[in-house]
Amino acid sequence: MEAMALRYLNKNILHHINMIESIKRHQANIIRSDIHGVVLFDVPSETYMISCDSLEDYKRLLQDIEEIKECEVFQSWAKSYVQEKYHLIHRDTYYQAAILKEFPVTIPKPTLTIRRLNENDISLVKTFYPTNDYTYVIQRLKEGTLFGGFSNNKVIGFIGIHDEGSIGLLVVIEKYKRQGYGLALLDFIIHHFIKNNRIPYSQISHTNQASRFLHQKSRDGDFNRCD
Repeated sequence: MEAMALRYLNKNILHHINMIESIKRHQANIIRSDIHGVVLFDVPSETYMISCDSLEDYKRLLQDIEEIKECEVFQSWAKSYVQEKYHLIHRDTYYQAAILKEFPVTIPKPTLTIRRLNENDISLVKTFYPTNDYTYVIQRLKEGTLFGGFSNNKVIGFIGIHDEGSIGLLVVIEKYKRQGYGLALLDFIIHHFIKNNRIPYSQISHTNQASRFLHQKSRDGDFNRCD
């Protein structure tokens, strides 16, 4: 089933990059797959991911699935059907962005001291990381996927990896914005992905123009983007 799923998803790698990476990292339960679509469940994020060729394929592959609480639909024309079927709340629309060509493993310029955060840094995160969901952010910290950027021992910002495997959690403290630190953090995490033989990819909200601009600048614009 895995080979069949990857055969379908690899027809458009950028569009399906998070589904592909979920399978490659052995964190996906593939529920259905054939030549016309894939339904999988990403275990860490507890999210269904669905991509199909037609609405009829959606109906066919989902017919035996009675309940879905979190879902990512990869065709805009199918979102209303899935939302109505499972009584889901509309989620934001995202760009998929990824570096799909190989890069040499080069270390970014050390404009910041960046290190992996640990449980001793929880109070630091609670003080400086602006969020309404510290439970999730602290979970990422405990999983070893949240990093802090420092200059002269002062925290400048944060970046990390979401539970499904995408780049995210990027925050630069207000008084340090527009000084190139966001790009330094992004380049660091890209290097971290490449060093660990993973494809760097992000999901960027259509409304987040700052993040879209930052990704366009990173690695001289080598992030490919899928609307």
